[in-house]
Formats: sequence, structure tokens, C-alpha cells
Amino acid sequence: MKNKSSYGLSRRRLLKSSAIVGATLLSINVVSAPLKLVDDRPGVDAFLKLARLLTNRPTLEPAFSAAMYSALVSHTEQFNHRLNTLEKALSISGAQDVQSFISALPSEDENRKLALLIIESFYTGNVGRGRQAVVVSYEKALMFQKTIDVTVIPTYIRAQPNYWVATPNLDN
Repeated sequence: MKNKSSYGLSRRRLLKSSAIVGATLLSINVVSAPLKLVDDRPGVDAFLKLARLLTNRPTLEPAFSAAMYSALVSHTEQFNHRLNTLEKALSISGAQDVQSFISALPSEDENRKLALLIIESFYTGNVGRGRQAVVVSYEKALMFQKTIDVTVIPTYIRAQPNYWVATPNLDN
């Protein structure tokens, strides 16, 4: 049987370890800090126009696009410069649609990579992959739009806490 002082030592170790782990987790969690919107109205407007073209969605929500633009600017090297280059390439390509424009470019082409990054970001609601990924809006991700009438967008709680424990009504 341990004496009282050895329990105290264990508690101190536990508290110290917990504090170290907590501080470590807080320092790692910097990536998930709230997204700060970029204050660049002309850039956001130009991006919205290009994003509508790339995603073939004339009704993209401006707030979602502005948040996506901010995330892409924050997480993509020289994003605005690359965006301007992509806009110019699209305007002089003469391609009938985005699919033919992208298909005509070699896989290592920077314009192709950026166009696909923008499309992927809008469809998934994320910018980046893995530990560097930032969720802009899971709920507004375009991947859900085609089947929105039958797809329940997965969220934390769909109905109410513990909704899954109720016995379903099978009389119908």
C-alpha cells in the first residue's frame, strides 16, 4: 500500500504532464484558428467571377467565395499572381469550356494545377490536404449540391442529442 506522499507525487506528475500536453495541443492547434478574411474587394470580385466560370456555377454564394479566396491567398504561394496568369490564359485560350481548357494543358502546367485546386476547394469546402488543410465551409461544399434533395449533409448533430437511440416508426 502506498503512503499519502507517493499519491501526491503521482498527482503532481499527472498535473504537470497534463499541463505540458495541453500546452503542446494549444500550440499545434494554431492551424485551426478562425479564418481572417482578406480585405481585397477587387481581388475577391475577380476571384468570384473566375470561380463561377471554373465551377460552372453562375450562382456561387459571394460570402462563401470570399472565404474561399481568403483561405487560398493564405495557403497558396503567390496566389494572386498565379490567379492573374490563369485568368489571362483562360481569356486567350479560346476554349469552349473549362473542361476543354484544363484537358488541353499538360499535367505539370501551373494554370492547370491552380484551376484544379480552386475547383477542388469549392467542391470539398477545404483548402489544402492533410494537416495543413483548412475547412472553409463543409456545409456549403459543392459536392453536396447535385443530391441535396436526398443527401443529409453530415454535421455534428443532425436532429437532437442522442437522436439515433429512438426506435424508428415502422408503421409506414
